[in-house]
Amino acid sequence: MDVLKLIFTISAGCGGLFLIVVPIGAAVALSDDLRSRLLRRVPAWTVVDLLSVKARPRRVAVRGSTVAGDSVVTAPATGTPCLWFRLTVLRVDKVTTDSGHRWDETVVWSQLSGHTVWFHDGTARVPVEVPLLERALDGKGGLVERSLRTRVEDGFLRLVPPSVLRRNRNTTEIVLVEELVRDDVTATLFVRPVHRDGQLVLTGGRGYRVGVTDLTHAEVVDRYSGEAREGWWTVRFLLILGGAFYLCGMAGALLIR
Repeated sequence: MDVLKLIFTISAGCGGLFLIVVPIGAAVALSDDLRSRLLRRVPAWTVVDLLSVKARPRRVAVRGSTVAGDSVVTAPATGTPCLWFRLTVLRVDKVTTDSGHRWDETVVWSQLSGHTVWFHDGTARVPVEVPLLERALDGKGGLVERSLRTRVEDGFLRLVPPSVLRRNRNTTEIVLVEELVRDDVTATLFVRPVHRDGQLVLTGGRGYRVGVTDLTHAEVVDRYSGEAREGWWTVRFLLILGGAFYLCGMAGALLIR
């Protein structure tokens, strides 16, 4: 009897654990479902349509490639041809805490190329803000890629002013980071088209409906719709399985009392 009671108690406990996971799975599935619905409502437009109409949607999806404005530039640290680059110097400090040590990175200097990145979809071209290109829609990374991370002392002193090399007593290293946007990279931009200084610009913002992805508009919607469906099926499975384990365990425990 004690063995059966133990078995039924374990069964009820397992069922309870399954049922506890159900709300978490439901929240994830609901998030994916919401994202797919929001992205489905974002219309796919061409650049020439954006340039030719006065009333534009607040958000649109544009499929195309990065292109140069006047000319391709050269990233100074790696010599890589690109459309835009950013050099950043970080000071890494070792900080002692009650739980151990951590390394804090502080930006002490930064330089931007100042060049405009353009986006062309085969119909026309339009400038796009770099912060939007840094924002990945699907978690795979944006179009701003890191081309170098190294100690400044390792042959790159010519690229930075001497004042940024000052160290604190806890400084472990001074690091140079180079980031860039390459030419002719194909992607889909979920953007906010706005007018600035009389020119249409593709920019970002908050929420699910802005960012960069290598998938097409339809593929993005299908991806999140599929993940939402899988999530809801998982929730149903856990609910049925957890309920069955819990009810069998509780019923068995009551019967052998």
